[in-house]
Amino acid sequence: MGGGMEANKNRWIEEWGSARENLEHNFRWTRRNFALVGIFGIAIPVLVYKGIVKNSYATEVLAYRGFFEFLLCLSDDNMMLNWSTLLDYQLCK
Repeated sequence: MGGGMEANKNRWIEEWGSARENLEHNFRWTRRNFALVGIFGIAIPVLVYKGIVKNSYATEVLAYRGFFEFLLCLSDDNMMLNWSTLLDYQLCK
């Protein structure tokens, strides 16, 4: 009743799909692959981790200082507690 509606297979798409399915069998370590693993697998995660730790430490320093010390450091013009005043407070000490 609904026959004759098969899709035509594209040879290049089928080759690409086959290559993706067998990637672990055909993979070879080259200088380029070592460099990519070094950059995206080691260097970038380490840099992201160090940035997070540095930010966390800076936030802890702000959290454990006395709130009144924080208020004394603020100028009379800017009594709003927002991120810019938090950053100004870091520079105040």
